Amino acid sequence: AAAGPGADAQVTARATIATLLTRMDQVRRAADEAVATLHRIEGIAGRVDRIQQSLDDVDAVAYALRILALNARVEAARAGPQGRGFAVVAAETGRQAEAIRGTAKSVRGMVDGLWGEVRESARRMRAALLRDDGAAELNRAAEVSREEGARALDALARAQADMQ
Repeated sequence: AAAGPGADAQVTARATIATLLTRMDQVRRAADEAVATLHRIEGIAGRVDRIQQSLDDVDAVAYALRILALNARVEAARAGPQGRGFAVVAAETGRQAEAIRGTAKSVRGMVDGLWGEVRESARRMRAALLRDDGAAELNRAAEVSREEGARALDALARAQADMQ
């Protein structure tokens, strides 16, 4: 008769420990995935920042082209009728500089919008990991795991006492 309750306690303890280990593994995987997602978001933020720096370079080139076109127009006007061909090239250079500037401005607007979304996503992810729903869920899972662990230890102690 003593073998029956002891065997039942051991089965209960093993099942409880298996459930505990499964839940602990789920909590660990969820936390790891949340941290990995935050790192991916931060990586995207770094790439967006590099794009913004490249746009600054494009803006600088467009500005230099506009100045070059302006100087070329002045020199073409100074050359008089002989500078007409050069004036056409200067005017086209100015138009291209403005087109580059406009395109850079448009891309910058898109990048700024993306940058805002990335910052907000990273902020929310950090908040979730540190204190909000994610942390609360992890804490609840840990509490359940602790309770199940305590029950498993009690069941093992009872099983050992029954076996003795």
